[in-house]
Amino acid sequence: MTGAGLLGLLLLKHGLLAHVIDFGYSAARRHNYRFWYVALVMHCLAETVGTLFVLSHFPLGVVSVVLLIEFAAAATTAVMEREAPMHRLLYQHLLCELTMLVVYVLMTSLLVV
Repeated sequence: MTGAGLLGLLLLKHGLLAHVIDFGYSAARRHNYRFWYVALVMHCLAETVGTLFVLSHFPLGVVSVVLLIEFAAAATTAVMEREAPMHRLLYQHLLCELTMLVVYVLMTSLLVV
């Protein structure tokens, strides 16, 4: 698989899981929601399982490193978005999406080389 094809699959997976299917994380945007971390973990696990499905034919050693990188990035960006004030939410969302794009490019470069 080429690098561009793999990057396209990862971006499609992220778009479907993070934006089309909403795991209740938007409800966790309210700061009074007590169990927001459960929604955060479910969101990050869904992203990780989707990536594992996409990368099922790669060696497990490299894939495990890539999955840890993605889990850390997904958790960090989700917390950054949650903590953003409402008037800066769009800017913060675009920044987090750009961060995830950079992470996916890094992951693709690790896998294709």
